[in-house]
Amino acid sequence: DSPVPLVSRFGGKATNLARLYAYLDAQYRVGGFGIPFAHFEAFLDTTTVSDPRDATSPPLTLRSLVKTLAADASLAQDRTRRAVLLAALRKAIETAGTVPPALVSDLAARIIAEFGGTGVRVRFRSSSNVEDGLEFPGAGLYDSTTVCADDSLDADALGPSACDPSNPDERGIERGLRKVWASLYSDRAWDERDWFQVPQDAASMAVLVTQGFPDEDANGVVFTGDPGDPA
Repeated sequence: DSPVPLVSRFGGKATNLARLYAYLDAQYRVGGFGIPFAHFEAFLDTTTVSDPRDATSPPLTLRSLVKTLAADASLAQDRTRRAVLLAALRKAIETAGTVPPALVSDLAARIIAEFGGTGVRVRFRSSSNVEDGLEFPGAGLYDSTTVCADDSLDADALGPSACDPSNPDERGIERGLRKVWASLYSDRAWDERDWFQVPQDAASMAVLVTQGFPDEDANGVVFTGDPGDPA
């Protein structure tokens, strides 16, 4: 937690898992690492898109688009319009701009260090600053996705996935980042933050990377405290 709180760099999910390591025997720990907010924030600042409300307007950054949508009163009043505009925002995150190649290389190297190779299926899990807290659990608001680093390193975009031949599509690092980042603006997440009066442009998305478990039966959120009684 030095020099600043982990949660302010890596979000609730990654921070909670890191803290859990202090209590769990090694045999029960799930290996993993966190991708901090900084990469998502940089992507918002460097990626420019068209405003889906006016295709003739000058391009603006993703950050500016989020701010203008958050200030658009019509989104709160018209659920259909909100859904259309949020879908356009998510599509822009998933398709526009460039995920820095250096970040992809760094993450591939970290996956090798943590999981033994780039042919291992890993899970990119949401770790926003608006989830996994006692006051705002946020369960089910954001997306996680399976990633195969080899799909980013094979110099083509053709399937099947190198980590799962039964999957016809590649599941590279870039795709995984974009999918989790975009889920910050899912309809349900936007609505929930509105309900709790959390400013939309204050939300950010880090990523927790863990081993993938294809045969898992269920997953969930465990509370270690009572939101109504902190003591």
